[in-house]
Amino acid sequence: MFKAHRYEIYCRNPKCNVREAILTVKNHGDQPDPKRWTCPGCGEPATVHWTRTAKEDERRRLELAIGAVNTALYERDHGPLIPASVMCLRELPESWKAVEPERDCSTTAAAAQPTQDAPKESK
Repeated sequence: MFKAHRYEIYCRNPKCNVREAILTVKNHGDQPDPKRWTCPGCGEPATVHWTRTAKEDERRRLELAIGAVNTALYERDHGPLIPASVMCLRELPESWKAVEPERDCSTTAAAAQPTQDAPKESK
């Protein structure tokens, strides 16, 4: 069994157009050697900024998505000046949390379809 790891590498070459690159690496029990990694743009040695396991990366992406939703909700309700504390919330507001987390989205969409035709507009 293997675990995927994500690495962000940085190119320090000031003449290179690449600044950062994200690598997803399969680990088959052996550890990759980040010291041998090079920039995909210029081939110069790259520096590792951070590394995460697949599970850590999934959690980070979820946190960013929740922050984006909280920011949009706050902006909608209070205007464009958003406190940093809102952007850093790690949970959605209670009204946005799933009531039935196991529920299939396709059944929800089908249930939301109107049962009657909408009235036609008269001219």
